[in-house]
Amino acid sequence: IKQSDFKFPQQIHFRHSDLSYKTEKQSWISVSDENIYIYIFQDVASKLTSDEVVAYGVHELAHILLGHYDHANPQPSKTRDINEEKEADLLTVRAGINPDLIISAINKLVPGDYDGKQERITALQTLVTTASSN
Repeated sequence: IKQSDFKFPQQIHFRHSDLSYKTEKQSWISVSDENIYIYIFQDVASKLTSDEVVAYGVHELAHILLGHYDHANPQPSKTRDINEEKEADLLTVRAGINPDLIISAINKLVPGDYDGKQERITALQTLVTTASSN
């Protein structure tokens, strides 16, 4: 991961959770002045490879850097802003994560075209195509 894109004053921790990411009101991240916790839900851990879990963690950190996460009001929304998801995907790739890992994780975790799944995948595939043509 390119450290220049990801500088945080807090300690970053991955935490295992026996809960499901599908459970309503479950936040994927928790931020305080001292710590950032990225929760690895049981069903996420069972579906993703270890490399995909890293991609997922970097994606969540990207949301924090981009100002998408309000730690004063940490309740997750029921819907995701597709533009914020694509911005976080792009920063995740800029940090050195292979876009194919993000695409694979999205395919495993997001059913059908829920949350603009195909729009995100198309944007990531464009990055792959652009990178391979350079």
